[in-house]
Amino acid sequence: MKINIIMKRAVPKDAIIISRIASKTFLETYYDYVEMADLLGYMEQSFNINLLSKEIADKKTIFILVMANEKTIGYAKLNKDKKPRKLKESKSIEIERIYLLKNFTNKGIGTKIVSKCLSIARDCGAKVVWLGVWEKNVLAINFYKKMGFRYFGSSVFRLGKTKHRDILFKKVL
Repeated sequence: MKINIIMKRAVPKDAIIISRIASKTFLETYYDYVEMADLLGYMEQSFNINLLSKEIADKKTIFILVMANEKTIGYAKLNKDKKPRKLKESKSIEIERIYLLKNFTNKGIGTKIVSKCLSIARDCGAKVVWLGVWEKNVLAINFYKKMGFRYFGSSVFRLGKTKHRDILFKKVL
């Protein structure tokens, strides 16, 4: 069966479906590595519907819904207002999240999502797109390398009581 992929900009009412997808994919990724209380705390804080509605309405962020055969299967979040100190280029956009339901991975959809993000970044006048990938997410690291992203540093993030390391990648447009 052919998967018909459509991507469209999210609006605040889409916060409900984004919250569901974010929670499901986040659990799938971190379940074996992080204590459940820490996961649930992060999800409650970061994926609550009120916060997501505000972020979607904010001009500094862009949310893209990814749909397959009219069902939402993922989303991407771009952030125009955040930049690590290690990034020297002045005009940049972060791909803050690409969340795709597990049964839709390895089907070429991730490549389409990244291409859409790069196109949006160009339209916004960015010269560089950057992102952080959890160091234990080897599949994502290899995927971004294949998409032409290059290492430029690392950063630490806290998930509950535990510190984790993100590998920072960038792609010059």
